[in-house]
Amino acid sequence: MNIRYSVQVCDTKSNQKHQRITNTNKTEITKRSINSFLKALLYLDYVKNVLDDTNLNQTVLFVLDDCSLEVTSFIENIIKRNSCKGLHFEIFYITNGTIRKSIEKTYDYLLSNDSDLVYQVQDDYLFYETSILEMIDIFMQVRQSCLTDSIVSSFNAPSLWTESYKNVSTPRDRKSTRL
Repeated sequence: MNIRYSVQVCDTKSNQKHQRITNTNKTEITKRSINSFLKALLYLDYVKNVLDDTNLNQTVLFVLDDCSLEVTSFIENIIKRNSCKGLHFEIFYITNGTIRKSIEKTYDYLLSNDSDLVYQVQDDYLFYETSILEMIDIFMQVRQSCLTDSIVSSFNAPSLWTESYKNVSTPRDRKSTRL
């Protein structure tokens, strides 16, 4: 199984108007998020026999959009310490960019590669160690039960469903299944 992840990272600017619930600066949130994501990746690599797939390959593209030196160094160190046979990392640097450039790079990357599953990650998601494995399990259950691919994603803002996404269909493309 080949899984590709694209992680959008920017800790120097934000379009959020409200104060974060954690009242923590964006750099700290970003580092904690990436660390929790890494733990979920490593857990999935560790339990790949549960998936009955010893050929599990995970590739992560970090899309760094005007990141601080602290976050850039943090990610570069993660890559140096954690690259292994089934876990690969890439970095794409954007300077003086916009969120649009970051999103375009993310989607182009995920759509252009032949993968079994893809997953787009933001730099403020937090993961349990088992979260990616659980999403894959749900995806496989839906696939078997409904004989179709689905979109399974983390979701941290239920209010968006009632305000922005209500009655908006989610596109599905068998060529590029999204996890």
